[in-house]
Order: sequence, then structure tokens, then C-alpha cells
Amino acid sequence: MALGSLLTPERGIKLKIMKVHYFLKDDSDASWYEIELVAWMETKGFVDKKLAEYEPSFIRVEHIQLSASKQPNYRAIEFSMETGKDLHIGNYSKTVKELIDAVAHEDEDGDPRSLMKPITKTEYIAMTKTIIEIYEKGKFIHNENKKK
Repeated sequence: MALGSLLTPERGIKLKIMKVHYFLKDDSDASWYEIELVAWMETKGFVDKKLAEYEPSFIRVEHIQLSASKQPNYRAIEFSMETGKDLHIGNYSKTVKELIDAVAHEDEDGDPRSLMKPITKTEYIAMTKTIIEIYEKGKFIHNENKKK
């Protein structure tokens, strides 16, 4: 299947993949890593096939979360990753600005650190590698077996 389009069988709507938008939330402090990455794929689906009108929407194609202790004497780590074009999590923003407003919101306490910030693809890839490195270093079972 060409990367330029995908077919959603449940609706039979032909989608054109336009661009992927990347976001970072980093609530890390001196004692914990708290990092979240999200990638949203911009699509344009037919609204009216006769007029060939497209309506933009966004599909979440990747979501990575890491929570890990930085303390050498306290080991705890939580890592999760969802990836794929068929995650079925969407956002019906009509513009990139609306998407940014929808995902880049403050937490309930109004903490500005908790904002999802747009980042570049290069920054996203680098941060993904960093998260995986932190996770690999923090895995208890595998690292304990290496010491023996």
C-alpha cells in the first residue's frame, strides 16, 4: 500500500496522508524522568466525492510514555509505547493550530511544565532514542543478570 493514502474499511473513506506532527511533554525534575511523546498524522478524507472536497483530521500514530527514577538507590521505571496507523485514536481538529490547542493544554493545576509542545521530527527521533536508552538502563531483571 502506498504511504500517500490509506483506506479505513469501517467507513470506506479514502484518506490522504499529509504530514506528521510531533509533540513532547517533559515534566522531569531532579529525581524523576516524566516524558511523553505523541505523533499525530494529518489526513484529509473525502467529505463530498462528487466535489472532491477534503476535510482534514488527525490520527494518533504513536504514543510513548516514560516515568523513571533518577535516584541510584531507588529503582523504578514505567514505560509504555503504542504505535501504528490503526490505533483508532483521532482528533477532529480542522487545522494544525486547532490540533496544537487541543493537545497542548495545561494540566488541572495549570502547571505550564505540563504543556505538550510541538517539536521537529529530528527532535522526536532523538527523544525517542533517549527514552529507550533510559528504559534499557533501568530494566531491573536484565541488568541484575548482567552483573552475575
